[in-house]
Amino acid sequence: MLEHAGLAYLRTFPDFELGNVSAAQTFGLERVLALLEEVGAPHLRVPVIHIAGTKGKGSTAASVASILRAAGYRTGMFTQPHLVRLNERFQIDGVEITDDQLSAIMLSQIQPAMARLVARGITGVQQFEAQVTLAFLWFEAQATDVVVLEVGLGGRLDGTNVVPKPVVSTISPIGFDHMAILGDTLPLIAGEKAAIIKEGVPVVASPQPVEAETVLIKMSRRMHAALYLGGRDWEATAVRTTLQGTTFDLRFSPSALPDDAQRNGVISINNLHEDGQLSLMALRTPLLGAHQAVNAACAAVTAIVASRSLTRIDADAIRQGLAMAEWPGRLQVIDNEPTVIVDGAHTAESAEVLVSAIKELFPGKRVVVVCGIQGDKDIPNVVTPLAKLAASVVATRAHHQRAASTAVIAAAFSDAGSVVVQECEEPLAAVDRARRLAGRDAIVLVTGSLYLVGDVLVGSRSDFLEPTGVL
Repeated sequence: MLEHAGLAYLRTFPDFELGNVSAAQTFGLERVLALLEEVGAPHLRVPVIHIAGTKGKGSTAASVASILRAAGYRTGMFTQPHLVRLNERFQIDGVEITDDQLSAIMLSQIQPAMARLVARGITGVQQFEAQVTLAFLWFEAQATDVVVLEVGLGGRLDGTNVVPKPVVSTISPIGFDHMAILGDTLPLIAGEKAAIIKEGVPVVASPQPVEAETVLIKMSRRMHAALYLGGRDWEATAVRTTLQGTTFDLRFSPSALPDDAQRNGVISINNLHEDGQLSLMALRTPLLGAHQAVNAACAAVTAIVASRSLTRIDADAIRQGLAMAEWPGRLQVIDNEPTVIVDGAHTAESAEVLVSAIKELFPGKRVVVVCGIQGDKDIPNVVTPLAKLAASVVATRAHHQRAASTAVIAAAFSDAGSVVVQECEEPLAAVDRARRLAGRDAIVLVTGSLYLVGDVLVGSRSDFLEPTGVL
């Protein structure tokens, strides 16, 4: 099927995700700001909750958006990457942008604006920057009340870092990823993420490694931004995980309320106690794994803090929104007998979290791992925890230019101690082979890259059960 004209035009822009432009040429705010100004500066008129982080920022974004919808707000969400089609990145109230809407904005607004920029000598606009502009134009045209905006990479020079005063800045767990671009130490990486913190704008952060936490505290103080830090000001407790979802209690005891005026101006949720304490018991998210309790709790605290200006947010909206959250491709069960699970873990930390979740959800089960990883990732350290889990491995390769070869993946598993390692170039064939290795009783785990997950989900629509979202 031919691409529609708007998407075809969008694909003419240089795209770092496809590896056809260098990082040095990609990251910076001058071009995206110029393009946004050229189309009328929609980024200045739409309220935004801005979310950065290394792990869990997509799950957190989806949960925040679900809470906002439950509170009655028309909610836009811009996330990345997509699993199956690019339209997934642009959603309002859970509904993707249509091909016609995308084409109309690209061809009637962005294409003429690009011509004017080129005439002024401004060139090199990136595809992601065009996507950010498209998102803001669509959200404004559709009269959204609030937008949940997920950072693409880093924060400081990311194309989303164009909103001067978000409602809240939220930072999910920080770890090692994209080190060639963001730096090879946690303080350097955290500094890039912390650059989404704006003057006077409250900040919600998940529990962090000490080195990252220190950076966030310093940046928040420098920007006079109240910081609500997981592990200090809030905590997800009594976490319980099953195949039906994850439940937890949220305890919120903010230390960043220096006086009554700020308390009244920052938090207005109707059942925050006079002393600033709040407990919400037995919250539930359908997202699987203990780590999702932290992401959901971070989303809930973000919503509590956002209630300063979004006053319809209350405890019921938080409870209902979390219970309705959807975020495919993360510990998603797509078939049974054998159970087939897809998860886009692509860092060492996320692989370790995934292994822990599988062990908790499926104790004692034999696991066959299907793995494909992008070539720019830390493949040996991603593979190490997976190798300890796997009874056998099928190395494969996503249909993506930056995907590592099956030989590289297989060698990494062998080096990590895996004895039974096979190679299979095609992702769907690799899953079929893993199903045969698993029999009826073992678990097939497909992981290493969201691009690989997307390939498998496309095939699952005909070869496996129709995916119904995360259990």
